[in-house]
Amino acid sequence: MQDRYIPPFLLSNPLRSVITPKGKTLSRFSGLIKKGDRVIDLGAGPGYFVNDLASLVGEGGVVYAVEPNPDAVKRLRSRALSNVKVYQASADDLSFLDDETIDFAFSNLTLCCMADPVKGASEMLRVLKGGAHAYVSVTGSFASTMGMAWTRFAEGIRLISSGKGMTEEWVVIQKP
Repeated sequence: MQDRYIPPFLLSNPLRSVITPKGKTLSRFSGLIKKGDRVIDLGAGPGYFVNDLASLVGEGGVVYAVEPNPDAVKRLRSRALSNVKVYQASADDLSFLDDETIDFAFSNLTLCCMADPVKGASEMLRVLKGGAHAYVSVTGSFASTMGMAWTRFAEGIRLISSGKGMTEEWVVIQKP
């Protein structure tokens, strides 16, 4: 089984901003990202959020945009700001990054599209620095996406905030 891809034209559709307003999503965590930070965007797609994240970290920071779909990667590379590094990879294999090198992880509706969401969540935690934060959202619920593994995962993190939308559940977490 492999990760599911959402076609880039759907992810870039202007109607997406009506259904999922960027400002609403970013407001849940933007105060946790500082100039100079290293941020990873897991499942970046064609770049819906990537340049907003790049603006938050500024020229002294970097955003690692990770996306497995080659069509989305092509679009992403064509529109990414200069402080964005694009990697064609699944979020369950971040071997290009050392342990505890990331200040903030952003995973918007990615785990629910992964063949192995538990491995993806584990990789995210591996690259996060101690005390760093992450924003994670899934379609439906974490329990339905990760099953009993969500309970074990949740025991190893600190929950900062959480919520549910019409179609998604989200959390802001901190790695101990």
